[in-house]
Amino acid sequence: MVWKGNGVTDVETAILAYLAAHPDAADNALGVQQWWLPRRFADVSLRDVETALAAMTEQGSLTEIRLPDGSVIFAAGHAQRREDG
Repeated sequence: MVWKGNGVTDVETAILAYLAAHPDAADNALGVQQWWLPRRFADVSLRDVETALAAMTEQGSLTEIRLPDGSVIFAAGHAQRREDG
């Protein structure tokens, strides 16, 4: 099945599903695109992934972590971590 461009919401749902299975996961946008999304999302653009990550960070679903070198990684937001722990 190929991703049909059903919107960023589908990407967000896939990211949340990945984090439900891997609650300690953390990665940058490219890593999320390559490793967290199912194969059916192979055609999703990095821009769409970044849009989803930004929206999820603003909603509190994800936490944005700035590393000492200035790069950014994303992990489960505080609400998800409290629910799991």
